[in-house]
Amino acid sequence: MRKAYVGIAGPKGLEALCPEDDCTAHAFARRVAAGRDPRNVCLWAVLSDRDAREACRQLRRGDTLAALSTLDRSAECVGRVLPPEAH
Repeated sequence: MRKAYVGIAGPKGLEALCPEDDCTAHAFARRVAAGRDPRNVCLWAVLSDRDAREACRQLRRGDTLAALSTLDRSAECVGRVLPPEAH
């Protein structure tokens, strides 16, 4: 089964990956917008359960580049989550 996930990626690889919900997407987008590295992005991806588990396993091991590679190789679609507008 495929599900939507949100994550944070940058030059060091995939930093976070969680199932999509409004709170997580908003929190990740704000975290990236407030971050120090402008190369980091908040992303949205559709992954199979198996591929998402593999990317999360790689993250837990600290292999962030492998996790990003897994996401890039296996995502059905990927897009950038834009930061929330300032009020």
